[in-house]
This record gives sequence, structure tokens and C-alpha cells, in this order.
Amino acid sequence: MLLKDKYKPKFLDEFIINKNCAIKCSKLITKDFIPHLLFHGPAGCGKYTLCKSIINNIYDEEIKTFNSTFKIENKEHTISCSEYHFEIFLDKYSNNKNCLFEIIDYLTATKEINQVCLVKIIVLRNLNYCNSNIFSYLKNKMEVSSNNYRFFVMTNNVSYIPERLRGLFFYVKINYEEEKIIEEFLKYNKIKYDNKFPTPFNYNFMDVNNIMEMKPTEYPEVADLIEQIQNWDRSTDVNSTGAGAYAMFYYTLAEKYFYKSYYDRNFSKDLIADCLKDVKEKMIKYFNSSTVKLGEYQKLVRGNKEIPIFGMPDVITAMTASKYKNGKIQVTHGESYIQLVKFSNKGVEIESIISYGSSDHKDSPHYNDQMELYSKFKTKKMSFDKDYVLKNARTTYNPK
Repeated sequence: MLLKDKYKPKFLDEFIINKNCAIKCSKLITKDFIPHLLFHGPAGCGKYTLCKSIINNIYDEEIKTFNSTFKIENKEHTISCSEYHFEIFLDKYSNNKNCLFEIIDYLTATKEINQVCLVKIIVLRNLNYCNSNIFSYLKNKMEVSSNNYRFFVMTNNVSYIPERLRGLFFYVKINYEEEKIIEEFLKYNKIKYDNKFPTPFNYNFMDVNNIMEMKPTEYPEVADLIEQIQNWDRSTDVNSTGAGAYAMFYYTLAEKYFYKSYYDRNFSKDLIADCLKDVKEKMIKYFNSSTVKLGEYQKLVRGNKEIPIFGMPDVITAMTASKYKNGKIQVTHGESYIQLVKFSNKGVEIESIISYGSSDHKDSPHYNDQMELYSKFKTKKMSFDKDYVLKNARTTYNPK
């Protein structure tokens, strides 16, 4: 899953960037009042994201967009749509306005898309590609009869749109947010340290999403494990029992079932249940309990030091582990050296951390002295400034 998709707000109360604009829209636009909307602002400022979030809010669900093909006078047309709206990219019709008019006439000819739709929402993107003929057509369409539909249109600049058309819309102006707000967004979401699985699980090599559809009462032997995983918030924190159950399921599945060619890797509920039985046996054998925290099962190990550690494959803080001892696993691949760099008015600001320590010598105090900081998502200040380094050095020496 791409970061832009994971962090893109779906509903108006999820906005951080453009938050004030989203709040105003949530107060103005409801199921009982859906006006024509004109979104304007520079390219990339979030017009379409806000537009879709408004539609989600109106219908209280995340709309799913797909392509729909229909015929008008034996000619096929394909546009993006959902159960509640249609989308038209106006730049496709800048030289074929009659085709555009036919499509909009077709979409607005009847009242309902389905029985739950309040009005048809027609999203017109890239209004800046329109000419005076299209502007006149839209004005007439909105004035003559628009009880059954609403236009949500988007443009980079409203100055070229005739005033007689602009006056029919509610304006939604979106600006680029200040650097400080964007910085707070990145800090707030802690994108670098996001250790949460997406919903649904999005592996490119297998599908285990059936585990979330299983009814615990139908699998009484492992009902407790199914409930732990289904009630889990998908964060791979060391104290999470849901993460512990899922991690043991994941590695047991990989060890016993995954590499057998006769298994369909869209794993069935019955196969998942068999795997969970194996997991439960391991839990009882090694941990004397069917409730195991991730940090009890997964360890970060160097030398004689062993500590609980976060992460799993396919989260941003990715970790892959192998067998260790006493039923536990130890991390062998994943997060390693991390450096966060900020270019500000103060100059270059740097923070860093490494999973173990900065020395490979077992007798060095720096062999594993960063493990605790690392496990708690903390960093330490660092600098490439020679004067700062010399000033804060414990000792200085010249190589012989």
C-alpha cells in the first residue's frame, strides 16, 4: 500500500492538512443540504481528496470508485463512478464539447442511481480546460433543473470563469498549507515509525484476510486466538497480544504451509484454523498460556542482551525474524540505521539511531548500547559539525 493512500483522509474529521477547510465543509454540507460546489486552488493542494471526503461524509461510508461503460446512440463511453457519483475529466472533451454534453445529459436524465442516493453528484475535474460554450451549457443546466443532481467542479483558478456561472456555486477555496502545518502532520503521524498493518492485509504473495471473516463459535478450539486477532488494532507493538497471536500465526503459516505447492495461497478458513491449532500448541508449550505478547515472542538480540521488539513484515517498520530459542524468534532483517534530517533556518538538524550500537567489538560499551532507544522509537542528536563534535567528545585522540 502506498503511503499516499494510507495517510490520505477518507472523511472530513480525519484532515490535518486543510483541517479548517474540512471543518467548515462538515458544518455546511449535510444529507439535507448538498449545494453545487466549486473547489479551487493550486495543483496538488488537495481539491479532489476534499471532494471525495465530502461525498463519503454525506453517505457515511467510503465510496469505491470503478469504471462504468454505457452507450449513447450506439457509441460507448467509459467514466469513473461509484454508487453515488460520476467523474468526468473535462480535458478529455476540450475539443469535443458535443460528446461532453451528451454524457452530462444522459447522466442527468433520470433522478436516481439507486434507492439510497439522495442526488446524483457529478464531479467535473479540470474546469480550466473549458471554453465559453461549455460554461454556457453548465450555467443553463444548473439554472433550468438541478433538483436531481449536483455539480462538484474543480479548477486551479476561478478568475477565467464567468461571474454568471460562479454565482451558482458555493466556493471551497484550498491553499497550500504552511510548512509548519505539514511538518506537524508528518510529526503527528510518525510515518517513519508506523508499525500498523493496512486494512485489509495487502501481501503480494498470499491472502490471509479470511482470518478476519471467521466466526469464533465455528472454531471453538481456537476461538480465543481468532478473537484476539480480530479485535487487534493491527499495530505491531511489543505489548500487543493480538500482534503476538498474529505473528505466531504468520511464522507458523510460512514454516508449515506456505512453501507447499499444493496449497492455494488464498488461504481458506479451514486451513487457517488448522494453523491456529499449531500456534496454540506452541503457545502452551513455550509460554504456558494462549495469550502471548509480541515482545514475549519476538526479540532483538545482540551478545548477551535480549529485549522485546516491535514490527513485522509488510508494515513500514518492517522486521523479519527467524527461530531463536525456547519457542521465540529473533529479528534478522528490517529496520537498521535510521537518520532523520531537517533543513531549517537553524541549519541542518540531524537525529539518528541504529538497531544495536555503533561498534562491532563485543567488549565495546557501544556494541549494543542503542538497543533500548531503538526499541522505543527514540533517536539521538548528531552532527557533522567539527566544532560541535570536538566540544561534546568524551575523548579525542590521533590514530597511530
